[in-house]
Amino acid sequence: MDEPADAKPKRTRFSPPTLQEVTVYCIERQNGITPQDFVDYYAARGWKLNNGVAMKDWRAAVRTWESRRRDDRRETAGPAEGGDDYVA
Repeated sequence: MDEPADAKPKRTRFSPPTLQEVTVYCIERQNGITPQDFVDYYAARGWKLNNGVAMKDWRAAVRTWESRRRDDRRETAGPAEGGDDYVA
């Protein structure tokens, strides 16, 4: 019996990436993330997200780390404290 055309493909079960897979992905994206930190962080948490939900896509998690890294850089790139003071 054929499946209906609108049937969703079954999602494969999540398997944690190897350090090498994360390294290759981070190099491809040139994101500056340390792959070992990423793997260690999620391995220590059982590959669960902050809200306790099991991870489904580690590549999406890497992209989230990229986004947060960019946001952190923007916040710390403000003007130096006291830089506008005039000293006579």
